[in-house]
Amino acid sequence: MQAMVGRAVIRIDDDSPLYSIGDAARAVGRSAVTVRLWERQRRIEPARRDRRTGERVYSKSDIERLRAFVAREAAPVSEVSDDVRERLQRLRRWGARSRSAPLLPDPKREAELIT
Repeated sequence: MQAMVGRAVIRIDDDSPLYSIGDAARAVGRSAVTVRLWERQRRIEPARRDRRTGERVYSKSDIERLRAFVAREAAPVSEVSDDVRERLQRLRRWGARSRSAPLLPDPKREAELIT
């Protein structure tokens, strides 16, 4: 697709940066603050910056990548590793034997439960 900007004709495609961070965030159902946080945490690629204003700009492709990231983040974990399952079972057994089970059991007591 092409668009006229002043007297210039520019080509617009899925990688053309057209959207603000607010637009991109709304498109994926999150806030701009959340998207900025993900960038700082390096969980997502940093957005391109507008050369004149320095503001983040997003393309349709960028928004699709954000949507995929949000979908992965929201996906339920269907399987728990055997190691985690075993640890949870030990903690439950230990907590059932104690009236007030602290968050982390005593290592000696846990060793008794394992054997």
